[in-house]
This record gives sequence, structure tokens and C-alpha cells, in this order.
Amino acid sequence: MADGQATSTIPDRTAAAGRSWRLPADVVPERPDYEIVRRLILGSALMLFLELALIRWLGSNVVHLSYFSNFVLLGSFLGIGLGFLIARRPWSLLPWVPGILAVLVIATYLAPVTIDRAGDQIIYFTSLSTSGPPAWLVLPLIFILVAAVLAGPAEVVGRCFADLRPLTAYRWDLIGSLIGICSFTLMSFLQAPSVVWGVVVTVIFFVLLSNWQRWAALAAGLAMVACLTVETITPGISWSPYYKIRVQDKVMGGLPLTDISVNGVPHQIMRAAAQRLMEEPQYGFPYQRTPGNPLNNVLIIGAGSGSDVAIALSKGAQHIDAVDIDPRIMEIGLEKNPDHPYSDPRVTRHVNDGRAFLESSD
Repeated sequence: MADGQATSTIPDRTAAAGRSWRLPADVVPERPDYEIVRRLILGSALMLFLELALIRWLGSNVVHLSYFSNFVLLGSFLGIGLGFLIARRPWSLLPWVPGILAVLVIATYLAPVTIDRAGDQIIYFTSLSTSGPPAWLVLPLIFILVAAVLAGPAEVVGRCFADLRPLTAYRWDLIGSLIGICSFTLMSFLQAPSVVWGVVVTVIFFVLLSNWQRWAALAAGLAMVACLTVETITPGISWSPYYKIRVQDKVMGGLPLTDISVNGVPHQIMRAAAQRLMEEPQYGFPYQRTPGNPLNNVLIIGAGSGSDVAIALSKGAQHIDAVDIDPRIMEIGLEKNPDHPYSDPRVTRHVNDGRAFLESSD
């Protein structure tokens, strides 16, 4: 109903007598402008999608954020609040946000903060140093830029709220938020690379803006997508539902090995089980200390790329349940582990959280 109409006349049994009764204005069903509803849904979806994408992507390229992801979340909250405040002003930040986002993504990609493995031995994080810009410079800049980026879609949502009744606005805001969350969750589950996220964000910004602002947003979005495309096609780079994974084939001590890092942190090394047992004998201690165990059934939680599975097979295991939460790392083990443990008929793979597996298994 238009803003100027305060009541609605509905006939009842007294109509025959020429009388009618009226509903209060706050009870009258609203017929909202569906252009406003469309912008609200897009703005809410973009806000949640972008927040999750930044938490995940920045954490994969700046090692500090892998362990302090709430840092990006707090920046997002600040930006959302600022966006709602800006919605009350005659000026707009939204046309500038695609450019700010492109600067954030390109700068982070060109100057990542990672941990480099110096050798092929077990690593201890207290003895490692990071590469890239210092934390005192990187973290404040990321915080400010994340807040500026999230203020854009929040501004769209805030302006739409002002044009709708509160309950109507909240309803469509919730629907848009769920669309954004579910869309990103689905892409993560399907192991979609970062370039797909960038394309989605660019398209939504293009739809939300108009005239020259739309084309400026498209140019900034294409620059960002180009950067993410380079990341995506880099040899050895892939995405699991949890990590950005980098796989590198190396030769150390004249012997081949495969180094796996996740989110810029050394994670696992794949090499032949016999070589691992010779250089790192602690991996064989469980079998030395249970000499009477026939190894009829072995459970390995956190099986990863299959190194422990290969060792158990070499010790005579008759059957192994290999459990790991990350399907992509298990795929890498299936493809590249030199002992091919996941191809052995004695091994059953389970993609599951370790605790969940124990709770559901007898």
C-alpha cells in the first residue's frame, strides 16, 4: 500500500446498512516495490557471500589470518555498520567498492604472507619465520579495506530498509542472506576455485550499479578476476572445502618427494614409506611397541595423503580404515603417493571428521 494510505476499508455484514469497518495501518498487507525487494535480496546475498569469501581467501594468502579469521569477521562487522550509517547520507560509497576490492585482492596476491619450509624434516612453528610484509603493516590495512568493501553492499541493504516496512525488510534480508551463505557453501563443497567467487561478486556489483558506475565496476571486477585466474591456473594450486592447497614436486637428498602446503603453511610430505621410516623412525614406533598385534584391523584418523597408511601396509596390516576430513588431500594421495596406498584393496577410505567417524562407527 502507498505511504499516504493509512487504512483499508473492508465490507462486512453491515455493508447493507451502508456502513464499513477499517483495519489499522500496521495491519494492512503491504505491496512492496519489487525493484526494491530485488535490490535488497541482491545486496544481502552479496554482503554474506563477500564476507565468507574474504574470510576464506584472505586466510589462504595471509598466514596470520588462517589462525585469526575473526580479524576479517570484525572488519566485516565494522563495514556493515558503517554501510547502514552511510545509507542515511545523500552520498554513496558503493560505486568505489569494486575498485577497493580489486586493490585488496591484487595487493594480497602479489604480496602474500606464508611460511616456507626450509627442509623435509618435521617442522616446529616456533622456529619458523614468515615471508612477505610484516604483520603490523598487513593486518591494519586488511582490516580497513575489508570494512570499506563490506560497507558497499550494507549501504544497499540500508537504503532498501528505509523504503520498506521493518518486518518486510527483515524477511527479504533474511532470504538474501541465506542465498549468499548457501551459495558460498555449495561452491566450497564443490571445490570451486577462487576465480568463480570473483566472477559471482563482479556480476552482482554490475547489476546493482547503473550508468558509468556499472562499467567502472566491471573494469575493476575484471582486473580482480584476472588476478584470481592467474592464481587458479598456477600449477599445483587447488581448493578443497577447507583450504587452498599447493602441491610441489621436489628432490631432496637425491630422492623425490611431494610437498603439500595448505593456506601458506607446510602441511604434509609424501615420499616412499621405506625412506620415511629410515629418516624419521618415530613413524614406526607404534608398530615396534605392539609386537604381538597381528594388525587385522587398523584405524588411521587424519590419514591425509596416505603416508601413515603406506607405513601400516608395509608393516603387514590386513585392513585399514583411513579417515580424513579433506577429500582433496585424499585425492592428491590417490594420485601422487609413490606407494599408492589408497589403491590397495585392503584400504577403505572415509571422508569424514575423525570424531564424527568414531561416534558413528562400531
